[in-house]
Amino acid sequence: MPQTTETATNISTRGDLRPINPTQISLPEGIIPNIKEVERIREILKNKGSLPDIIITSDNVLIHGIDALEAAKQMGQALILASVQKLKIEASKIQLANIKLDGGTQSRAGINQQVVGEYAVAWRDGAKFPAIIVFYDGENYWLADGFHRCISAKQANLAEIEADIRQGTRRDAVLYSVGANSSHGLRRTNEDKRRAIQTLLGDDEWKQWSDREIARRCGVHHDTVGRIRGELATTQTTDNLSGVFRQIEQGSQGTQTERKVNRGTSTYTQRTRKSSKEKPWIPKETEIVEVTDGEHKGKIAEVRVITGNTAMCFVDGSTKHVHIYLSHMQPQQEKPQEPPASVTEELKRQQQNLGLGTRTQIFPDIPRNEGFNPEEQPNLLVSGSEDKAVIEAAFALSKLSPEQINQALAKAAFSWSKAQIEAAYQALHQSSAKAA
Repeated sequence: MPQTTETATNISTRGDLRPINPTQISLPEGIIPNIKEVERIREILKNKGSLPDIIITSDNVLIHGIDALEAAKQMGQALILASVQKLKIEASKIQLANIKLDGGTQSRAGINQQVVGEYAVAWRDGAKFPAIIVFYDGENYWLADGFHRCISAKQANLAEIEADIRQGTRRDAVLYSVGANSSHGLRRTNEDKRRAIQTLLGDDEWKQWSDREIARRCGVHHDTVGRIRGELATTQTTDNLSGVFRQIEQGSQGTQTERKVNRGTSTYTQRTRKSSKEKPWIPKETEIVEVTDGEHKGKIAEVRVITGNTAMCFVDGSTKHVHIYLSHMQPQQEKPQEPPASVTEELKRQQQNLGLGTRTQIFPDIPRNEGFNPEEQPNLLVSGSEDKAVIEAAFALSKLSPEQINQALAKAAFSWSKAQIEAAYQALHQSSAKAA
């Protein structure tokens, strides 16, 4: 690192988020969670699905958030996001010529020249300003906070400026800049806040974050993030110019009608247009949809719970639920099915529609016309009054191996209600007690 005017001192600061299993975080000696606080955080996790901040060192030692960490463990969280503490180098002075202002790290909508002029006068009068914040990647100093101070210092013909120099890349500077001035300095305008949100939503990695996480980073409300995300999604799929031509050609997408209007002694014919604009499509719970964007693009998903502008879904091929934006899904396109080429193929299709699989024989192969062999039959106690479906299901399960039974119950449990799960548990518990 190029030398600064005064000696640097090392302190620490919060850095990027790290996905980690809670059990992999080491605890310092003597740290004990607060039971009441853990219960409170568990309720937050159930209702909102997000944990308070957990801060760790680069080697996964807990610094802050013991109560949140304990709540995550009790809830059986397999993966959480923890903030990793980074090294921050604080230096008193840095040469203005060494600071990079052109790396896209300015998150405001623009520079206020009036403020720059006022700051320049204050610099000449000997005023003291807070240190600017830059990130050093080993080659460049990327300015993250203090553009007005830096530009005005140059106008005042200063050669150096006080700065907090932190280890990090240009992306680290951008990520820090979106939340700069949210609680200090020149007050941000609505355009400044919008630009900060768009900066994160325009990045392939950061746009995958939830509205609440982006709002926390930018220092805004999560509803604002959701609204701008929706606007950007609409803008990406609609070209403004072609939209104007389409409106002209289709008559504003409406139906034109005429009516008579009397004004004084004159009668006019007034043409009105009734809008036929369709409401945006919103999926229903349990609906099967096609994912059009994001990590699961091109896959089929089942909508379970809709929360705001996202939905909790089960994606085809995954056993865990994920959150997908409503703007990233569309109704499943039904592919036209060709007529069956033979009777056998038609029977196979009917078999699949009934949920009976693709095997040529549904039930286990039992010797026919050879008499009854009790050693080859499952030990099922069947009464004449029992439901036929119950008997068939019990018979099929009895022919499965332990591993197959485990797989069958795991697949079925995803669609079971709480009452069904409790009934299965009670039945297995009673059978286990009899076997003992």
